[in-house]
Amino acid sequence: AQTGPTSHVDSYPALTEQVVRRALRIVGAYQSTNSPRPEQLADAIYALNVMLKTWSIEGFLWLRQFITVTLVAGQNSYTLGPNGTPAIDRPTHVFTANKKNSSGSEIPMIALTRTDWFNIPNKTSNGVPVQYYYDPQTINGILYVWPTPQTGTTDVIVLDVDRQLDIQLDNLNQFDFPPQWTDAITYGLAARLAPEYGVPLAEREIIGKEFSALFLKAVNDDRDIASVYMGVRKNELR
Repeated sequence: AQTGPTSHVDSYPALTEQVVRRALRIVGAYQSTNSPRPEQLADAIYALNVMLKTWSIEGFLWLRQFITVTLVAGQNSYTLGPNGTPAIDRPTHVFTANKKNSSGSEIPMIALTRTDWFNIPNKTSNGVPVQYYYDPQTINGILYVWPTPQTGTTDVIVLDVDRQLDIQLDNLNQFDFPPQWTDAITYGLAARLAPEYGVPLAEREIIGKEFSALFLKAVNDDRDIASVYMGVRKNELR
């Protein structure tokens, strides 16, 4: 039975140094009664940021956002990133795109692969854009549409994209993650640091398995919750 009031606080933000210190303790880099050396903290934070950048390709749900690109008559490519309009973080992926007209109606567009885009014989032909291809590049991504918007168009494209994860620049930075990811981040960093600190292979495997379990649990929680409908077409019943 509950014997006292709860804290009524449901968030426990982790700070960079807290996670790094714990990861270093897991690999035996220092004892809790002491403190890690400055170079140990610096090296571990670098490893942490490299790991987080690698995780950016996962397409986490909380990183996704809707952005709007205004179509320009006679223009079939648009910059998505710091040099674009508006200036944003370079999207890692474009998941879907809808063309939206001046009355607010939206029509889904068809995604193209790089080969599909390359094989279009006349990329500058005019018409109503119905297809798109996204080239992520490194600093700015490029969104291509086909056909090229006609003169006088007032349409926009609404994109479902994901931004990149923020890195940890300061020891007191909070993480660009929901709080429930703290354990996965900690053990992920420990798994990366273990070889540098000469952790025996058997212990490294234990740390790795713990990380895998925590990461999988966090990823499974990071999903859309919606019903899935399945059916059979009439002509398939014949």
